[in-house]
Amino acid sequence: MNYQTLPRALLAPLLLLAACSTTPVNNEPCGFENAGYCSADGQLTKVCAPNSFSPTAPDLRWRDPPPPRSAATTCSCVPDPKSGAPSAACTTVQADEGELCVTPTADLFAGGTIAADQPLNIHVQLPGCAPGCARDIVETCSVKREGSTLRVSSYFSATAPVSALCPASCRFQIANCTSEPLPAGQYTLILGSQTVQLMVPSTVPDAGCGGFF
Repeated sequence: MNYQTLPRALLAPLLLLAACSTTPVNNEPCGFENAGYCSADGQLTKVCAPNSFSPTAPDLRWRDPPPPRSAATTCSCVPDPKSGAPSAACTTVQADEGELCVTPTADLFAGGTIAADQPLNIHVQLPGCAPGCARDIVETCSVKREGSTLRVSSYFSATAPVSALCPASCRFQIANCTSEPLPAGQYTLILGSQTVQLMVPSTVPDAGCGGFF
């Protein structure tokens, strides 16, 4: 069946039925770019991608999905935002990872004095960046003080389509959190395996985290 000639209202139900009943074969025609087929255990096994570039009528065929970009990435089938039919998406989750930076204010790129008895502004940035078409982006950070130790936790998640063309731009992933007011003294910040020493009060360069990340 040529799915590309069907109205969108009929396309989604047919693709859902096909995804549940028929295992696609490589090079068979498929319905829409980035359509996905998943096994019973939820693993992505096929993705619909252009066989050749055409801005008007791409030749869409089933293909094996590319390998996940890292061990932190899992690929599955999610509802397509437009049709609701199964589409291929990969989600990358990274916890307690990234580079630590501190500033005296919430402004990531402002320096100044980290004063005693004031909250500490903490920033965590992942290396690299999320694709420009990523969605369902989550960036969170929290900090817990244990005496002179500040234990920082971070969580990052981003979901991107597998075969659809993304904008050339990408999105840096930064999480921000604030500690309780800190008396003067020496502190140790811990994020995963990373440890940073901090003296309060101290001075942050004018560029803030701009010269660090």
